[in-house]
Amino acid sequence: MGIAFFIVGGALVYTYTKQTLMLKDKQEQKVKVDRKLASLQDKENLLNDQILKLHDDNYIAKLARSEYYLSKNGEIVFKIDGDKDNSQETDE
Repeated sequence: MGIAFFIVGGALVYTYTKQTLMLKDKQEQKVKVDRKLASLQDKENLLNDQILKLHDDNYIAKLARSEYYLSKNGEIVFKIDGDKDNSQETDE
């Protein structure tokens, strides 16, 4: 009777320990996944904002001027290093 109790008790302790370690591992994985989810949601929000901006013709024109140095007729674009806008537009 004592040996059977010892075997059953040992099996229960082993199972409990194994389950506790698995639970801890799963909780750590959940924390990592939650962090990644938050990061991806932030990225999605930024991309959605950019999509909305790209539907605005004025934003596209400003982006084309600042990134690709495109200009309107009669406009001269100057690139000044250190300037926050990186371009200065003047009419002739």
